[in-house]
Amino acid sequence: MERFDPSSLLVLERLKNAVINLLKINEYEARQPRNAMLDYARSTTPGELDSPLLKFVIDDMVRLCEDMNLHHSLRSVANLPDNPPKTDRELAIYYDMITGELFTHKFFHIPSARAEYWGKAGIVSQAVRDNYGESAAEMKAASTAYACDLPTACVFHAMRAAEIVMHKVAGELGIEADDEQWKNIIDQIQSRARALEEKPRYEGKKSDQKHFSDIALQLGLMKDAWRNYAAHAKVTYQPPEALDIMNATSRFLAKVAERSPQAS
Repeated sequence: MERFDPSSLLVLERLKNAVINLLKINEYEARQPRNAMLDYARSTTPGELDSPLLKFVIDDMVRLCEDMNLHHSLRSVANLPDNPPKTDRELAIYYDMITGELFTHKFFHIPSARAEYWGKAGIVSQAVRDNYGESAAEMKAASTAYACDLPTACVFHAMRAAEIVMHKVAGELGIEADDEQWKNIIDQIQSRARALEEKPRYEGKKSDQKHFSDIALQLGLMKDAWRNYAAHAKVTYQPPEALDIMNATSRFLAKVAERSPQAS
C-alpha cells in the first residue's frame, strides 16, 4: 500500500477539464461513463489539435501517470512531449487509457484521527530506532496497521517488536534462547536478575537488578495479557485497545533502550 497525494486529484480534475475543452465536449457528455470521451471522439470526424493548452495537458498526463504509478499508461504518454497527439481522437485515446488504468487501482481514505499513525517511525523513541532497528520497524508496521483500521494486526506487530527486544536482552545476558518460548526466556531473564544478588557489590548493581527484573515482569504481563491471545488467534482487537497496547509496548521498548549496551 502506498500513500496517496490528494494533489493528484486536483491534477486529474484539471486534466479532465482541459481535455473537455480541447475535445469541445459539453458538461452532460463529460459526466457519462469513463469511456465517453473516446466514444464521442469515435462518433465525430477527427479534428486537428492546435492549442497552447495541449502542452499543459500532456504535462499533466505524464505527471498523473508518475504520481499514481500508472506504469502501462506512462509507457505510452512518456514520449508525448516530443510527439504530441495530432487529432482530438488521439487525445481521447490517451486520456481514456489513463482513466481506464486508474480504475484498476483501489483508493482508501484514512480519517485524520488515524492518518497521523501511517508509517509513524516516531511511535518509538530515537533510542529504540538507534539500538533496536528491527523492533522499531515492527512498531512502524504496527502504527501503519492501526492507521489502516487493522487493530489485531497492530497488536501482532507490537508483540513481534517486544519479542525481538526480548531476544536481544536475553543475548546481552548470555542466554541462548533462539528456539525458546516466551515463558522460558522470561524465566531465565528473571533468574539472571536474581543471580546478581550473589555477585560482589559494584556500582549500579541495584539498578541492574531492578532493570532486568522490570523487563522480566513486563514481558510476563505482555505475554499473558496480549501476546498469547494475538499469536494464537484467541482475540480480535478493537482500535482503542490496540492503540493502548501499541503505546504501552512503545513505552516498554523505550525503557529497555535507555539501558541498552549501545546506549550506555
